[in-house]
Amino acid sequence: MRITHGNTVLRSLEEEDLEQVRNWRNDQLVNEHLLNREYISQEEQLEWFKTLDSEGSLYLLIEEDNQPLGLIYANQINLEKHSFWGNVMMGNQESKDSWTSVKAVLLLCDFMFIQCNFKAIYSVVNKTNGPALAMNRRMGFVSYEETDSLYYECCEIKEHYRKTKRIRAVVLGSKKTLLTMEDGDKKGAFLSHLMTDNHERIN
Repeated sequence: MRITHGNTVLRSLEEEDLEQVRNWRNDQLVNEHLLNREYISQEEQLEWFKTLDSEGSLYLLIEEDNQPLGLIYANQINLEKHSFWGNVMMGNQESKDSWTSVKAVLLLCDFMFIQCNFKAIYSVVNKTNGPALAMNRRMGFVSYEETDSLYYECCEIKEHYRKTKRIRAVVLGSKKTLLTMEDGDKKGAFLSHLMTDNHERIN
């Protein structure tokens, strides 16, 4: 699967990407914001990849100008409740403060909300992760539960598009988003029966 908008591409995570993702995951600047901060070995990363639930998760590498910058994903996808959990990890520290992560989130939301008719996205964020919390506020998330260290947050479709109207005009503009399903690519194929040709955005 590939979601393309201008020079930004979200594409299915492949085995050859694992070492890059593992290096990001183990980088201290990235790791300090993660829920699971244990060091990940090559063997552990491969075992994780092999056990990904193709019926309940979608992991996409974020590329800009053909350079891998991070990982975005939807997991715990609930087809009955039309909801999923989402998160983004920017591994390239030079670009972590750019609009790339915002654009990636907007594209994933468009795919899940507009083309697959999902209604809500959930997220869990460390209270110390200021950038992620700021991102969630931009996207329309609100907290519904918290612990000493975590916020549990939810964003519904109408609130997402209301909050992101101006950001979308700047970041996405009028360029068309292209969705490509490669022959034989099983990643995301379980969502294919939900997909529509509706490319309109909710205002």
